[in-house]
Amino acid sequence: MWYGMAARYCLVKSRIEHGGGHQKLEKQRKWHLEPEIKGILIFVLVICILIAAVTIYHLKTVFIYEDDLTEPIVTIGGTVVTLREISYYIMEVENTGDEFARVYNPDNPIEYWGVFMNEETSAGYVSDLARTAALDYCIRDNIYYLEAVKAGVELTEEEWESVRTDAEDYYAQMTQRQREVTQLVTEDLELIIEKVTLTQKYMIQLSSQEEDVSVLEAVTLHYDVGGDYYENLKNSYTIKINERIWDQVHPGHITIN
Repeated sequence: MWYGMAARYCLVKSRIEHGGGHQKLEKQRKWHLEPEIKGILIFVLVICILIAAVTIYHLKTVFIYEDDLTEPIVTIGGTVVTLREISYYIMEVENTGDEFARVYNPDNPIEYWGVFMNEETSAGYVSDLARTAALDYCIRDNIYYLEAVKAGVELTEEEWESVRTDAEDYYAQMTQRQREVTQLVTEDLELIIEKVTLTQKYMIQLSSQEEDVSVLEAVTLHYDVGGDYYENLKNSYTIKINERIWDQVHPGHITIN
């Protein structure tokens, strides 16, 4: 009987010791896993921080045309042209381009703006070329406007009346989308069309001085964008372009399509 009790005691003791060793081993295993778990948690935390940072950056830098209308796009001398003002020129190139787009592909006119053009004087995608044209003619009109004012050129009352009528007509022909995106009103259009009208008047005056060519030829050769007189005049002005905003403007996708 004593031997039986001793045997049971030894068996119980053995199980206790074996169980204790097993628990000790489990603790050791848990202890060895902790750095791995910490590493995983740190990795997940870093990923979350990066995602949050990218999201915040995106929200702060994402370009929404209507929200940036007061942003300066180009400074010509001391004249600042905002995105709202240059929207007039964007509508002009979009309206003109849309006519070609609907001939190019009536079922999907937006496709036209992604076509690569390889012209003699310029090459690029239609949308990019349209953006360049909008900026070029906006700069041209502002430069000639300043020059006309310095030269004492003014609009007559009849020309002023024409400006007001043209502004009203232009606004009436704008689509709802164009009005919402550009937020241009008749008063804005009057100021812009005044510049355009005075520019054209001044360019015609300059061109009329040419004796060997017609006024139209003189404008094309000398006084328009790319003309020798205009390009020299342009170089006399300090022009700064807000490329951060302007590079995100893609005609063909703003007030149409």
